[in-house]
Amino acid sequence: YGSKVDRLARLHQHLGKQLIVHGKDWPLRGGAGFLAPLRGRRYFPRWVRPISSPVRQRLYLSSKVGFNMHLGDQAETGNMRMYETTAHGLVLLCDKAATGAHASIFEPDVEALFYSSMEEAIDLIERCFSDSRFSREIATAGYERCRHHYSLDNVLDRLITWAGTIPKDQSVAGGNAPPCTTDLN
Repeated sequence: YGSKVDRLARLHQHLGKQLIVHGKDWPLRGGAGFLAPLRGRRYFPRWVRPISSPVRQRLYLSSKVGFNMHLGDQAETGNMRMYETTAHGLVLLCDKAATGAHASIFEPDVEALFYSSMEEAIDLIERCFSDSRFSREIATAGYERCRHHYSLDNVLDRLITWAGTIPKDQSVAGGNAPPCTTDLN
């Protein structure tokens, strides 16, 4: 989590107690941030603890911006937080994926805000805090995208449709099952 701690430390430096960080599986429950300078990293004096679903929901409902940060500069994107924040009506502020995949999940600057640097993230947070109309438009569009495109019914429909496009194995369909198959009839 080294580079992530550095980025969170930068955000904490600007936001102070306005920044609430929760998570699971952090080394020493986030206490590694206190020791970060010993490893040449930024000081991050925050404990990071897991929270229950009801507490997470209350935090989402009382917040304006849902900040999302992936582990690093890998091609990862699309973690659950991207969908949770928009489903709760928050502005999603997320780092950009190395492959640009984030733009296929939510339309940048319309349904979510994406940043390339912590300075850009801080500017976007400040804009959300100072411009209610801007943040309301982004949050509403993100919520609508999530509701219409990522609802359980829509995702299951797309999964079933996709599964129907998988070609059937001709050897099994023709009655020539592989020797390790057991007939349960």
